Amino acid sequence: MVRAAGCSYESLARLVITVAAENGEQVLTNRSSIAHWIGGTVPSGRMPAYLAEALSRRLRRQVTVADIGLAAEDGPVAPFDPEPFDPDLVGSIIDLGKADLERRDMLFSIALLPLSVTYLVEAAERGTRFRQYGGTIGPAEVDAVRAVTAAFNQVDETLGGGHGRAAVVQYLITDVAAYCAGRFQREPDRRAMFGAASEVAYLVGWKCHDMGAEGYAQQYYTRSLQLATESDPRAHAAWVLRIMAHQALDLGRTQRCADLASRAWDMVHGRIDPAAEALFAITAARANAAHHDDRAAVQALHCAEDLLGNGDEEQMPHWATVTGPPAATVASHTAKTFTALGDHRRAETYYLTAAAGRDPQRYRRIYALNLSQAAEARAAQGNAEQACATWATAVNSMPRVTSNRHRRALITMRAQLRVYRRRGVTGAAELDRRAVDLLTTTG
Repeated sequence: MVRAAGCSYESLARLVITVAAENGEQVLTNRSSIAHWIGGTVPSGRMPAYLAEALSRRLRRQVTVADIGLAAEDGPVAPFDPEPFDPDLVGSIIDLGKADLERRDMLFSIALLPLSVTYLVEAAERGTRFRQYGGTIGPAEVDAVRAVTAAFNQVDETLGGGHGRAAVVQYLITDVAAYCAGRFQREPDRRAMFGAASEVAYLVGWKCHDMGAEGYAQQYYTRSLQLATESDPRAHAAWVLRIMAHQALDLGRTQRCADLASRAWDMVHGRIDPAAEALFAITAARANAAHHDDRAAVQALHCAEDLLGNGDEEQMPHWATVTGPPAATVASHTAKTFTALGDHRRAETYYLTAAAGRDPQRYRRIYALNLSQAAEARAAQGNAEQACATWATAVNSMPRVTSNRHRRALITMRAQLRVYRRRGVTGAAELDRRAVDLLTTTG
């Protein structure tokens, strides 16, 4: 398989190091390591999964640990390595949830991004699967799933991804999976249930992303994509593609993101309320900025603003409302786009607009993050005291929120505060002390 990948042992070793770093581990792989593994030595820990992902990127298709003959038969629990887009959707959701609850390792895979688009194309060609109807599941069950999801969403927005994740996973693999495997009174009820199930899978993926479990986040997103395709193979499925693009952008894996975001936008253009379409346009703007296509990024930014001005939040699809007020979401990603373009002044303005557009109690996590990002933009402009003041307000909203993104924001803040403390900037030392206390109390 290494020969088919067309790469040297040395280049493959470098790619393994990159994959490991993306997943939070530093390894010392070299060409000799690759030679030993090919010769029959079985690598330890997560190394088989890193190697499989490296080969996936070289071959431009999904390669599993089993494909390279390194699946563990005994000893420590191996990383979970699922088949991408398994036809047994309900079974794959249950398997994924069980692996998550067992805390088995899961890697983020660049190779899954193009496979997601391919899956949608094939789904459109074959049509939605035929189901036998006439059972007992109807609108009441759909409403129940949506009500439970709304409650879990509120906890997530207020307390972070670390609160209630196991409970949402358990709900997904028991109640929701059973509904999806059941029989339905009418075809519209089946589609509605799969749409509601897609929102639950998305929520679990989002919670994983918030906690830095990126491999699991991606896998839940792919299940959400499959479920959305059963419900609405164009608009709802496009929404999940948009989410997958955002995850890759957040991780700095910008390859294919512009294509993914553009594909998602094309699928909904002119077919949904303009306010909802604005969320797709701003994703395309951010992806193009990350891809250094400044002109396309600015064009998409203007388009998002126009769409938002012509939209009606009351007419937005249910799945598009999960991120909160669309104006605040567009402002937040506009700020990220300007950050990628190097315009920190405008980024600061839009981060503050995004924070002001959300209830600071109901959306405590993202409110604090937007303020932290505004402070970073102020620091990038050399406005030290303003940055400290904004960080101080952000820190006020962080207690009791369990979020890896909050932790990263605090770590970024402390790196800048070290400089400010040496310069004697007012409030820097006290702010650093508060950050240390938060990092300690949140583990």
